[in-house]
Amino acid sequence: MVLKTTFFLSSLAIVSNLIAGASRHEPEPQKLPAKFSPESGVTVNVSVKKEKIRMQIDGGKTVEIGEMDSSGGIAGARPVIVADFNFDGASDLAVLDGIGYNGVNMFYRVYLWEKGQLRFREVKAPISNPVLYKDLSLIVSAQRSGPRWYQTLYRVVKGEIYRYADAQMLNNPELWGLVFPDEQGQPGKHAVVTATWLDNPVGAPKPAEVDYSPPLCNGEKAPAKGVVDKQKRRVQLLDFRDEGAEVQIQVVGTKEKSWVSADCVSVK
Repeated sequence: MVLKTTFFLSSLAIVSNLIAGASRHEPEPQKLPAKFSPESGVTVNVSVKKEKIRMQIDGGKTVEIGEMDSSGGIAGARPVIVADFNFDGASDLAVLDGIGYNGVNMFYRVYLWEKGQLRFREVKAPISNPVLYKDLSLIVSAQRSGPRWYQTLYRVVKGEIYRYADAQMLNNPELWGLVFPDEQGQPGKHAVVTATWLDNPVGAPKPAEVDYSPPLCNGEKAPAKGVVDKQKRRVQLLDFRDEGAEVQIQVVGTKEKSWVSADCVSVK
């Protein structure tokens, strides 16, 4: 199995040297039949017969790798993605494995091409709505459940794919909580970032800086433009809990920490 949930990135050192301005690529699903060349001199044909998705490498044996989802509409009619998922210069294949949340969630089984071996190897865990960041050696898998979005971030190291963080939208939709696995793959270190960071996850995440105002905790409206909110404080977000309902804040320039509702803070 390629995907290893026990890979631990201590103190996030592996992402601390990433460069700014990372390129974001959302590979497009395509119709069948499809033909592509994962490496020079090799041809892969992907076709459909009797609702079965079939693959053939260089005219060899045809194997079934999935099924068409006729109930999926436009999404189901474009069941494969051809892209370089592990950034080794070879084209890989992703096959639609399920559709959820009325077509919002598109789950794929990813097959990585093994250069010089005339074969693919399967990534066992499905990847949903993949976004690829070649410059960062990063894959983002996103899905929606109820009112929230969730993401799994994968790092690619020497062609291997490792889970390094899970992200969930907090009660404040502009904020996301990150959970990093420990050495056993269990939930470990937490961090809170803005949605902007997740759109371009360059560098190790730093605690998000936001405004904290007690009136917001009580459901009151923010003061009108031009009115000074004397209770407002600039704070850093250190942690989250209760499914994102609460965040831990620290007033900038102090050691003061406390837990407040995520409704109490605003992102600018």
